[in-house]
Amino acid sequence: MHPILSYRRRCFAAIWVPVGALAGALPFWAAGGRVADVWPLVVWGEALAAPVLASWWVCRFAPIGAGPGRVFATVGSAAVITAALWLAAGRVWIWMVASAAPTADLLFLRVGPVASRSPQPSSL
Repeated sequence: MHPILSYRRRCFAAIWVPVGALAGALPFWAAGGRVADVWPLVVWGEALAAPVLASWWVCRFAPIGAGPGRVFATVGSAAVITAALWLAAGRVWIWMVASAAPTADLLFLRVGPVASRSPQPSSL
């Protein structure tokens, strides 16, 4: 059983609601997004609880006593893979809801990862 389901740690669910909402909304608003189009990013931020909870399994695989090489390799590779998958999932989610909230899709193309941008012609 995941430790978050234990009695002492059930507050995660109560704490995550505002944290997840802010994790999705603040970058959107900072980039100039409209308040009416923030809902897809709030949903995406709330769903971030899944990878956050999954980090428990990574920590069990490479405890601190396992040695620094194993800890850094395991945690580093898990972080890179999780971030890449999470950004790809977010891009698909924002594309799917673009008809209902177009500002999110436009801002993602403007300030999103470099890999999602099309090459710009040089100005030489």
